[in-house]
Amino acid sequence: MLNQIFNNKRFTSNLDNIKVNWLDISSKDAINCILEYMKEFEKVTI
Repeated sequence: MLNQIFNNKRFTSNLDNIKVNWLDISSKDAINCILEYMKEFEKVTI
């Protein structure tokens, strides 16, 4: 489900908007970090 959201062009174009990039990192880096975190979280909850 998260992969579908993060691969949505509208969503990623909003992340790339300089006005809302408060993390000051690329959207690809942010998405990769979130997905890696969720994978680790999933391991803990199983």
